[in-house]
Amino acid sequence: GSTLKPFIYAQALDQGLIHSASILKDTASNFGAFAPENFDGRFSGPIPAHEALIRSRNVPAVDLASRLAKPGLYDFLKMAGVQKLASEAHYGLALALGGAELSME
Repeated sequence: GSTLKPFIYAQALDQGLIHSASILKDTASNFGAFAPENFDGRFSGPIPAHEALIRSRNVPAVDLASRLAKPGLYDFLKMAGVQKLASEAHYGLALALGGAELSME
């Protein structure tokens, strides 16, 4: 689920959602019916964006993905040539955590 996180952060930087000193929240959060958790089952609270990426925290990544303007992550993947993706609605925000099967073929 961590393969796409750098692309989410890159888009967030490009769109001005975060900057080098941004603090993100790594807390229990709901995005509609989706409630992502971290691999260790814990939350870090306020965390610098670079640390959230380094530590592969899921909640900050999903939060950023939810705030991306178009083109979002799905559009980015399509533009990058990723094929065989289902519809964007099929994945929802789970796409940010590896909801799609991708290969390097």
